[in-house]
Amino acid sequence: MIINIVGCVPKSKLNLIAQAQIEKANTPESTPVPGNTISKEVTPKIIEKKGNALTPASPVEGKLIQIGGSIEALATELAIELDIEGNNVVQILAINEYLTDHWHYIHDPYKDKDTWRSAETTIALRYNGKFPGDCDDFAILNASLAKQIGLRARVVGGYDGDSGHAFAEFFLPDNRENRRFAENFDNRKDYSGIWISLDWFKGTDHNRYVRDIQILGGD
Repeated sequence: MIINIVGCVPKSKLNLIAQAQIEKANTPESTPVPGNTISKEVTPKIIEKKGNALTPASPVEGKLIQIGGSIEALATELAIELDIEGNNVVQILAINEYLTDHWHYIHDPYKDKDTWRSAETTIALRYNGKFPGDCDDFAILNASLAKQIGLRARVVGGYDGDSGHAFAEFFLPDNRENRRFAENFDNRKDYSGIWISLDWFKGTDHNRYVRDIQILGGD
């Protein structure tokens, strides 16, 4: 965890962040397209590292959701670059907004199966400040960064009929300071508590994919 200072961000600032995200979601050019890149028949496959070019200075741990190595380095870089003040919930929401703004959508290669890229590979492929990939790559990177800074996180597949979309979500720690986030950000509730979305889709565009949820990895 980088920093964990509870209570540094006033509610007014959180409301401004939430309103900015809503406005951004309503701006056509701000939403990566297309969003439907997974199907119910697809079995997740992790792309293995190829050569020293994708080997971080220190090894990562985990497969679908990773920590350490280049994930730890990126979390540290963004926390310092963005000058994020607040607890780890504030941090991951700011990091998610940054990744949304610095993502370049690229389709998977044509294959009979979908390919799922590791977080460290996505980081290694960053070019001119942009991270490449589709929705599952975005979800895996967000979930890995959330876990890196001390949050429970997972990747889920949401379906709207035959079309599918992957996104990450993190578990909201149950304390008085964090309850305000459930009011301002897309979330789902299950038996364990509240999960905040790290999707690049917001509001109605996000909610169309929460009727038929499958947990793909993490937590």
